[in-house]
Amino acid sequence: MIIRGILDRSLSNQICIRGFARIKELARISKANKEYQRELIDKQISETSNFLTEETYLFFPEVILSLKLKQDLTIPGVQKDDTPTQLIEKRKVFNSNVNSLSIKPVVKKNTKVFDVSENDTIIVAEIHFDDIELNRLIELDEHPFHRVDGNHRLSAAEQIADDYRVNQMNIPFCIILFEEVTTQKFVPDEGLVIIKDDSYEKFERVVFYNINSKSIPLTIEENLKGILGEEKYFSDEEIDKIFENNGSIARKLGNRIRSEDFKSIKHIVRANKWAMCLRLLNLYQNGVDNKTYPEVFIMVDDIYDALQDINILYRKNDNLKSNESVEVLIAFIYYKAFSNEFKFEFFSKWMLKNHLFEAVETTTESIIRIFDKIYERKYISVFVAMKYWSHTKVNEYNKLFKEVLKDVQSTCKSNVDLQLIPIMRFKGESQRIDQRLLNSIKDCDVFIADITECNENVMYEVAYAEGREKPIILIKREGDDTTPPFDMEKMQWIPYDGDSYYNSIKSIINNNLKSILENRFGTQF
Repeated sequence: MIIRGILDRSLSNQICIRGFARIKELARISKANKEYQRELIDKQISETSNFLTEETYLFFPEVILSLKLKQDLTIPGVQKDDTPTQLIEKRKVFNSNVNSLSIKPVVKKNTKVFDVSENDTIIVAEIHFDDIELNRLIELDEHPFHRVDGNHRLSAAEQIADDYRVNQMNIPFCIILFEEVTTQKFVPDEGLVIIKDDSYEKFERVVFYNINSKSIPLTIEENLKGILGEEKYFSDEEIDKIFENNGSIARKLGNRIRSEDFKSIKHIVRANKWAMCLRLLNLYQNGVDNKTYPEVFIMVDDIYDALQDINILYRKNDNLKSNESVEVLIAFIYYKAFSNEFKFEFFSKWMLKNHLFEAVETTTESIIRIFDKIYERKYISVFVAMKYWSHTKVNEYNKLFKEVLKDVQSTCKSNVDLQLIPIMRFKGESQRIDQRLLNSIKDCDVFIADITECNENVMYEVAYAEGREKPIILIKREGDDTTPPFDMEKMQWIPYDGDSYYNSIKSIINNNLKSILENRFGTQF
């Protein structure tokens, strides 16, 4: 095997060889150092494979490898005056006495013509490695070259079989040369001690760290606006090929969206418009229960309308108004645009109730994944308000409503878990009763009240539930001649039989709760 490249020192005076070689060959002779390299990401491997085989504008920067120049100076007769790199820079051949590696510098001189580095000389270095020994090292997983940067690109190339384009593909490389020199030193009481210089181990790790931490990559938005936003350079057909058929729709949507039209989320839209459009379409493509669209313009209209509705939602909610996460915003738009109204309402309540918009590191994909699993089994809580007639009556109502919820759940075809918020019961530390009740009403999904005798506390709770726009079922004992306050007397209630109230109430709640679950939560019976 022979690899050729230009020999020079770079940046911190580190000697390296830069050139071009077959990507498949560089992949074959190298491996990642698992002591500091991150684990390969399957999705990125797959995307890189498609990039290598399909991309029209295929380009990427050089991969960076490291190579140890091994020399054992403890062997008699070995020249000890110069280190391996010193030999190479003196334009002498370095031959390792540990393996079959050799590096031969060849001077190319252009007299009287200097380049921008004020050099008139180019040194081309040839790396020679015996093929038999090289193959043996590869079989032993002792590849002589380590991957410092470009592991995913090389791994993707390894996995691509019988692709002419990839088999013939030349890519730029930089091979950093390190020394592994074995010497011996006399130590009192120990005699001659073998010392192997491992300073290259530190340097290799620092190079990896600097490459992956010091640069600030362009954001997705900065990359996309130069392609999706530039119609004069990229046709719809071209960007559909680049973005897997979603590019032209993302462009139509992005051209329609103006950040100044969405005041509550303007700061997020302005900084993420193109990325947001493309992400939404990719999420739609991978969704399992999304709407179907006969025409592209209908989808664009739906997403735009959803953006307007979410803008209003953010304006009304102070917590959301101050939130700057594009991931959270995309999740809200996704469910508003592509799901039914029941699912969106359930999602909004889940996000706000659990303060999930405060999560800093979360992604839209993780939000959707978690919520969809929760939505598969809907947890619907029921609050029951009643006058305190007696401890016995409270116990009977708790028993009654647990039974009716169990009966309703047993006939439900959807995966629903109906939960009764215990009536006039609580656990843990003592709290203000009024605040605990209001919090329970605020968090419940369905509100039921027995307004018999029109107890002031019960009527207050009904009013609060109505103000929170909760679905409400009101029941009242037959023969009770009390009337609600003037501003609530128009509210409809259902009379129940006072003599057989237990079964009468169960029958009323069973029928009416099913209707609410069907109409409000999309539950099937």
